[in-house]
Amino acid sequence: MAGDPGAGHHPGMLSASPLTIRPAHGDDAAALRRLAVLDAGREPAGRVLVAEEDGELVAAMSVDDGNVVADPFEPTAAAVALLKARAAALQGLAPRPSWRERVSARLRAPRLGHAAVA
Repeated sequence: MAGDPGAGHHPGMLSASPLTIRPAHGDDAAALRRLAVLDAGREPAGRVLVAEEDGELVAAMSVDDGNVVADPFEPTAAAVALLKARAAALQGLAPRPSWRERVSARLRAPRLGHAAVA
């Protein structure tokens, strides 16, 4: 039936809210503090990714040190797994010095074990 509100749903099906993984913004500060307090953890610092569901932050992760906080009153295992996957992808995209930059840095580095001759 077209007007039936249950049309298209099967018994036992769960409806899922869309989950958004995005970089944290300045206006997320209060929500990040709230998550840290709820999770009895420290607030993520540096480059931070957040998992947002229905307009609310449910989890956050520091890309720099891996610190994760999540709402203990919500099912967040999937959100945390997605945050970790996205952080790993961002780590893989980190710029790597060119061959020339690596060789140049190696040549400039002081050598250990060699005394200067006066």
